[in-house]
Amino acid sequence: MPRHLQGPAPGRLMPRMTRQTANIILYRQGKELEVFLVSRSREMRFLGGYLAFAGGKTESGDETLPLDEAVEAGQRTLLGCAVRELFEETGILALRNSPLSKKDTATLRQELLQGGTAAGFFSTLAELGASLPPDTLQQALQLVTPGFSRERYASTFFLMETG
Repeated sequence: MPRHLQGPAPGRLMPRMTRQTANIILYRQGKELEVFLVSRSREMRFLGGYLAFAGGKTESGDETLPLDEAVEAGQRTLLGCAVRELFEETGILALRNSPLSKKDTATLRQELLQGGTAAGFFSTLAELGASLPPDTLQQALQLVTPGFSRERYASTFFLMETG
């Protein structure tokens, strides 16, 4: 068996526990298909400086995403994470029935970026009557980083079409 498939050598540190992440593949279908990526900060430990789909690790409170339909708790957490991360990284709010003005959206994003919680973010949206329609995000695939990687992530990718 090749060395990279055998896991860490004796005495080496074991990979960290696998973390759940959620990402959104944001695309637009016109004459040609366009796919939108973000540039990861060079200071990030995992793949710093690379292009990626918007997304990140799940946080406490992601499960409070206001939804138009009931879904399983784990799926709700992943959807909440994807919506929150897309908003944090791009300013795009996936909740299509949001009554927020551009100014209010920018203020809400700044609050989230300055240490606001997922629960607080989703609570504000719920109070405003915003929720995620069932067809907004379509689960596309799940990937897990290889066993030889020190950083382990189980990533769920969702598709979201933009106008």
